[in-house]
Amino acid sequence: MKNTFIRTAALAATLSLLTACGADSTSTPTSTPPATTIKVTDMSGGQTDITGVWVTRCFANPAGDFHYLEEFSGTNTYLLTENTYTTTDGSCGGTATTAGTVTGTFTLSTDVTATGWIDGSGASIAAPTAQNGTSTLPATPSATTLLTTVTTVSGTFAMPANNPVSIRRAVDVTNPANIALYDIYDDGVNGLVADISLKATKQ
Repeated sequence: MKNTFIRTAALAATLSLLTACGADSTSTPTSTPPATTIKVTDMSGGQTDITGVWVTRCFANPAGDFHYLEEFSGTNTYLLTENTYTTTDGSCGGTATTAGTVTGTFTLSTDVTATGWIDGSGASIAAPTAQNGTSTLPATPSATTLLTTVTTVSGTFAMPANNPVSIRRAVDVTNPANIALYDIYDDGVNGLVADISLKATKQ
């Protein structure tokens, strides 16, 4: 699981690496930079802003539950955080402990189309039900590539062998009030696949 996340510089994030523009004590900014958005191709064929913090489900683990937080910032910065908990039942109860982080910067690149969907064990499965609860997501979902240069890693993560890495999120916008992201990556067998177990929703 953790290899999957770092291989794609993968899922979830808290606060991104924000670079503060310093000003000396005698200067005053004349204006506030406009807010920027990160619009990517969604699975409905439109463009959706993924700026913000996204969280995965809690993964049960005998050594302690964990989940991932991932942030895409309008300053084109990226942060992936693994949080661990003392619970072992998949509830992620109690106080979170940061086990590792990945930071980087990205640029929007080409759109790609996955060959299909897999579950957490890597088995091919049918496309899942969409966030609206009625329709089914595309069998071969598309996503925009965020070409990401990893700048720092800590804790449970290791610097990827090939840097920059391609981060791809298939975006389900069928329920605008509850958008979801799915990780698309090369599984080494089927090529690009969308992983239903690596689903994240806006925090």
